[in-house]
Amino acid sequence: MDFEIISLGCPKNEADSEIIYRLLSNSHLDNSNSKVAVVNTCAFIRDAVSESISTIYALAKEKQKGNIHKLIVTGCLVNRYGQSLPRIFPEVDAWISTGNILKISEIIRNGKGIYIENPLRSYKRLFNANVLGKALYPERRYKYVRIADGCNNACSFCIIPTLRGGYNSRSINSILSEIKQSIESSIKEIILVAQDLTDYGKDIGHSLEELLSEILKIKGDFWVRMLYLYPGKISDHLINMAAEKKEKLIPYFDIPIQHISDKILNLMRRKTNSQDIRTQIKDIRNNISDAALRTTVMVGFPEETESDFRRLLNFIEEVEFDRLGTFVFSKEYENPYLQSLKEVKKGIARRRSHRVMRLQQRISYKKNLKFIGRELKVLVEGYDKEAQLFYGRSYRDAPEIDGIVWITDNSAKIGEFNLVKITEAWEYDLAGVIAS
Repeated sequence: MDFEIISLGCPKNEADSEIIYRLLSNSHLDNSNSKVAVVNTCAFIRDAVSESISTIYALAKEKQKGNIHKLIVTGCLVNRYGQSLPRIFPEVDAWISTGNILKISEIIRNGKGIYIENPLRSYKRLFNANVLGKALYPERRYKYVRIADGCNNACSFCIIPTLRGGYNSRSINSILSEIKQSIESSIKEIILVAQDLTDYGKDIGHSLEELLSEILKIKGDFWVRMLYLYPGKISDHLINMAAEKKEKLIPYFDIPIQHISDKILNLMRRKTNSQDIRTQIKDIRNNISDAALRTTVMVGFPEETESDFRRLLNFIEEVEFDRLGTFVFSKEYENPYLQSLKEVKKGIARRRSHRVMRLQQRISYKKNLKFIGRELKVLVEGYDKEAQLFYGRSYRDAPEIDGIVWITDNSAKIGEFNLVKITEAWEYDLAGVIAS
């Protein structure tokens, strides 16, 4: 039996897809020529729901043609709408909530069904199951490692606590086992992901700093990247660790501030304020001069005035984030609190998003120019046949969301760290030669 996994949404979902792949690879499914398609869906915002529905629809058509024999759907869409979806897509053989992923091989053997055991209660079993084995993307030299699920922050724009429940830390031993196997399999970059890394361990008597300390004891040539650090909750200890161990714990701080207007932060029910954010950024830069700061901001949130937006724009210009992404607010109808607030017109919100990204382009280009003449450690990931150039990423570049470093000579070693002298810079990318 052949199987294909389509992973939608964020890196946290990709980490789950990796578990699904390993479960199916280890399950000894029958040797027939039948094909199984598994869709791991996202339902974070309406656009994600639309993408998930479109993907299921396209695969249902393929099943009708006989190109797919079994169609399995799992992920957050099932957690959110699982009871109503089967009548819309009778072609789907099984709907599996996130908490039932460990049963996926058994479910595929048994045939049709709806498997929506309480996903919030049962997901912990999956989380600490230590499912090791083949990699979903064997050509990659980076690996997403999910260290926690759920969230306790309860931001007004976010449905994650409803879909995934409260914060649920994975055991340190389980995380270390996965990382050790990954390093032994030639992985060079471990990317720790969670909805909020800074809350790690609080529910099980540990801390993020304790976990990192154990990870840094693992032998091997690799570095560690952290994704999603909640602003205002990054400890001095963590900053000091990144300053002292930056060859391995790279000084890349992904801090999604969402906004800087205290009025909007309050309406978003964020557990921070503008002063906390400013202090956090100042602390990082005072201790780590070459720290890379990444953030995401949301524009068009209900009640956002032009004055609120200008405050955000001025802050971005003042701080000069190395990397920045922007969302246009997406209304989730399940939240009556948001319905009571005055909406921002979509056209205005989209224009604000464009203004943010035009400003960030200028900032990014200005910051990239400063790297010309410097040497950067780069994880070389491949060769672009069209451009006829090797490419990779520095500590400043998370996969799929940030820039890349092009290498303009032919002596780069794919899958290894290379020292690259930067010779050119653009808005998001750099280029250079292997340092002699």
